[in-house]
Amino acid sequence: MDEYQRVGKELGKQFPQIDIDPFMELLMIEGHLIDPPILSNSICSDPDDEKFIECAVASQTKIIISGDKLLLNLSGHKNIEIIKPRLFLEKHLNKK
Repeated sequence: MDEYQRVGKELGKQFPQIDIDPFMELLMIEGHLIDPPILSNSICSDPDDEKFIECAVASQTKIIISGDKLLLNLSGHKNIEIIKPRLFLEKHLNKK
């Protein structure tokens, strides 16, 4: 949650017209906390990104949505697709 709040504040400075609070509230209400096991060998070039892969593996998540370039490079690891937000919207939410 700390990471989402930190990134939300950063994005809020870049895009002051967008209110991140509803997303954070939804995440707090609907999200599930996972205490994942640590991966046996590091796969991320950025150690801060390791937690996202660990949580995805522990929760059997199939998609991670991120704009982080280093995390995007790991797409396909353990059959987890890592895609940018715009691509997620195009692939999954614009279907009629």
